[in-house]
Amino acid sequence: MNATSKTLRRNRIFRFAISLSAAVAIFGAMVWRPFDTGKAAPAASEIVKELYKRPAPNFDLNASLHLPNARQATSAQLTALNNLKASVNAPNMTTRWNDFGGSPDVMYDFASPPYSGSPEDAARAFVMENQGLFGVTELNNFRVFSSRSALGGYLVRFQQTFNGVAVENGGIGIVMNANKQVIMASGPFFRDVAINTQPSLSAEQARTAADDDLKRFYVALPAAATNLLNNGLSILSQQLSAVQSIPPTLSIYPTANGYRLAWKVAKFSTNPFGLYMVTVDANSGEILGRKDFAAFQTTPGAETADIYPKYPQIDQNLKDNSIIASCTTPDGAVAPCGQERVNLRSFDPTNRVTGVNGTLTGAHTIVNNALATKQPFAQAALGTWHFRKDDPAALEARTNEQDQLAEPAEHQDEINALFCVTYLVE
Repeated sequence: MNATSKTLRRNRIFRFAISLSAAVAIFGAMVWRPFDTGKAAPAASEIVKELYKRPAPNFDLNASLHLPNARQATSAQLTALNNLKASVNAPNMTTRWNDFGGSPDVMYDFASPPYSGSPEDAARAFVMENQGLFGVTELNNFRVFSSRSALGGYLVRFQQTFNGVAVENGGIGIVMNANKQVIMASGPFFRDVAINTQPSLSAEQARTAADDDLKRFYVALPAAATNLLNNGLSILSQQLSAVQSIPPTLSIYPTANGYRLAWKVAKFSTNPFGLYMVTVDANSGEILGRKDFAAFQTTPGAETADIYPKYPQIDQNLKDNSIIASCTTPDGAVAPCGQERVNLRSFDPTNRVTGVNGTLTGAHTIVNNALATKQPFAQAALGTWHFRKDDPAALEARTNEQDQLAEPAEHQDEINALFCVTYLVE
């Protein structure tokens, strides 16, 4: 089985595991508070915060060190960029540099000559013609991660590798039109990777290091709580046994001042509860990162929604085909044009319950979905009304103006109406 197939298999397992564990993660977080009757009772607001706190917090070494990014563009890269602008006759090409990766973060407002061959061949040819700009070498190379037809052309994503080992969050994305002209490229591709890819620690030693890291967050629960949870956790452990069988994989972890060989260890844990990916230094055993993929509810008072402050972007495609165009948001996400993600102020937390049935209440209005065909909106229980993309794991679906009965996107009108009334009155 090739590397791409293995990656896709792991991704499917994680998507399955995330959706399965979401509800139990919420319940687990509520029970995972220490029971200490010797201390004064905390304020109600503090209790609520504890209910929604992750047992083992997410951690990233780079974020904890606060080091400045030091991979600014070299003179050779700037020359390569100017050569590209000249070759495609695009002196006003938009380019944003990534000082952490040491290569372009995004380039657009240009069109390359058309390329022959498959979309992958065309994308690879463009990158190799500009390898000095990206920092590609014989060892610091790339492989195809995904390739698909989209936006009237092609999208190809390359995963960066060094000596065959994947570089975490490193790669190059290529957007082409129908003529296989490159019209956009994105990164970052990490420059000047040079590292020994032979680990000192074995995969099993990395597993042990990950286990030891999670044990630091173990909570001794009262017997009553343990008895209550045992049956459910036992079922989850059986259903998520596939996660435990995912072998640790080597990767290269970039830092602001170098690169480190690391093991990526997948772990489902019942105490602390979570679905973790732990990154372990493959030589020292130091924990470089910890991410919990379980979907916890947001704290009451921190609900968010995707709304249209005015209306979707009106263009010919919307007029003729009822299709809302896609735009890039300030945070780098892709969303329907005109849609904004907002915090829901003056929002009654009970809407997490009534919102499942399409009913929202506020100080100034009541919104109720009266469609006979309406379906439950499970996402409301998470405290989110998100409609940017189709993401079954997060119970999210993109706004679909072609089908006014589309689920769950039909519920966007409910939260949009409540938000607008609240904004106008207050």
